[in-house]
Amino acid sequence: FYALMFDLHIVPRFGEHFLDMITESEIARWRDAMPGAPASKNGRLRALRTLLEAAVPRYIPYNPAARVRAVRAVRIDESPNRLTAAELRDVLA
Repeated sequence: FYALMFDLHIVPRFGEHFLDMITESEIARWRDAMPGAPASKNGRLRALRTLLEAAVPRYIPYNPAARVRAVRAVRIDESPNRLTAAELRDVLA
């Protein structure tokens, strides 16, 4: 699973970069531009974070992905499973 994730999403974007040249803003742009649901984007970001963390401190002084925030899922307030106060009174009556 992780090998496929690296091959499809991480290596094409960062594979030609020296580790110390990857920046926080570049990672954030990559996160924002990648396709998929928030959970998928966050999984790829976690994988990149883990990879870069393994390189600290031997190859890079800090992990540029450490402060890149995960994507938050957009919540929709209108839920078809939610009852209004009047509907709840009718159900309980």
